[in-house]
Amino acid sequence: MTASDVEVGYRHPIGDSLELELKVRYFQQTQAEFYSDLFPYRDAQNYMARDKELSDFSDITYGLGITYMLPASMSFGDTRSEASLQWDYIDFQYNNFRDPTADGGVGSEPFYGFSANVIRAFVSVYF
Repeated sequence: MTASDVEVGYRHPIGDSLELELKVRYFQQTQAEFYSDLFPYRDAQNYMARDKELSDFSDITYGLGITYMLPASMSFGDTRSEASLQWDYIDFQYNNFRDPTADGGVGSEPFYGFSANVIRAFVSVYF
């Protein structure tokens, strides 16, 4: 299994206490040696897996975030603190994992794919 990813991001200050973040990330991986979408028969090989995360797949992520630099009165001592809200849209496409919930004969189902919205809110304290 081999994998690679590339991410491009841009952070832009808005005034003295806000920062806007934009990003795009692409990830791809090849399948594990012991992965197969279909096996010809039970115990066809010593090690077998049909876990979609071990298959050949790629995903692309689009992200947007806003960060607020907390004033010293809201921070912990002399440390710098910030509060962030971030949103990512991730689109997964599997290249050799078939959708087991789809209609059709075994091996003729469409390839699986899905998307997800991920929202994160957090506070960072730097010390």
